[in-house]
Amino acid sequence: MKNYFIKEGYKHKDSARTAVDSGSQYWSKYRLSSSKYYQHHVYKLAQELIIENKLNSCVDVGCGSGYKLVNLISPFCKDTTGIDQPFIIERCKKVYGENNINWLSEDFENAKIGTNKKFDLIICSDVIEHLLDPDILLNYLKSISHKDSIIIISTPERDILHGSANNSATNVEHIREWNQTELTAYIESSGFNIKGIHLLRPLKFHLNRLYFSHLKRFYKRFNYCMAIVCQPSRITKN
Repeated sequence: MKNYFIKEGYKHKDSARTAVDSGSQYWSKYRLSSSKYYQHHVYKLAQELIIENKLNSCVDVGCGSGYKLVNLISPFCKDTTGIDQPFIIERCKKVYGENNINWLSEDFENAKIGTNKKFDLIICSDVIEHLLDPDILLNYLKSISHKDSIIIISTPERDILHGSANNSATNVEHIREWNQTELTAYIESSGFNIKGIHLLRPLKFHLNRLYFSHLKRFYKRFNYCMAIVCQPSRITKN
């Protein structure tokens, strides 16, 4: 099995619980509610890049419930697209409509190019750790990039979250997890130039049980969301 630059001895899973398998069961009321808070700081970073670089188009690859795309990105970017599994995309269309955001369905395990459009900013927040073959995802990101596109890829930083002795993902929805050194090497080897690495809080502060439960579990390892900002050094042709 390919190790994707992860340390020797690490045990990659051959399956995981995913939204593809469970659809409406995966997107429970609790998950939909908590999706408003997780990866908030990744989207704030994306928002800052849009404003700073005057970017005109953005795609969220793995947009989930669409809440953060609608509230943190769309007001600052006139051309916005959300891509995810069919069940949640249909919900996004019903909840948010299709006037301001283009919603597209895609299976990232078998990604086929559903659009010929190239985007100025590509967000891929906490998707890569769920996939059996992340090469497919990275090639997909290149296929929707132009030479000046900015790409944000985020995922948990394994060593900060679990310690350096960890040898397998404990989350039932994750196939594998990387540390910063490993993921940087993997992304660079896949045809991207690293422009910045950020360690961010995974959760927005809010006054409910979710936040304080998270704080209790991870108070010593709070900045473990790893966001890598990169640009394509090699573009995949459609």
